[in-house]
Amino acid sequence: MHRQAEEAKGGKAKLALIGTGSRGMYHVNNLMQIPQAEVVAVCDIYPPHLENAAKQYPQAKVYTNYLDAIHDPNVEGVLTRHPRSCHAGCSSGWEACLLRKSDGPDNGGVQGGL
Repeated sequence: MHRQAEEAKGGKAKLALIGTGSRGMYHVNNLMQIPQAEVVAVCDIYPPHLENAAKQYPQAKVYTNYLDAIHDPNVEGVLTRHPRSCHAGCSSGWEACLLRKSDGPDNGGVQGGL
């Protein structure tokens, strides 16, 4: 935990936004009021929403597959806003991502990463 606190000092949280519709953009725009936050990836399956997000965050990588976005090595955290119908299909991807992002089972795994 101490190592993570040290790494956070002076750095930015590199985030992916999955779901770039109105709700996703609302939440990420509020989050971007925090100077330590940075959007490094945006993801959506609906091209008009994704194009809008890419224009707003031109430095971010653009994805149409959420698994590619959450496995991007530059992504440290994920903000997601997607339809409920997608929740069940995303669960295995989230578990894999949380294990990786929390440095695996030795650091508490999924439970320790939350």
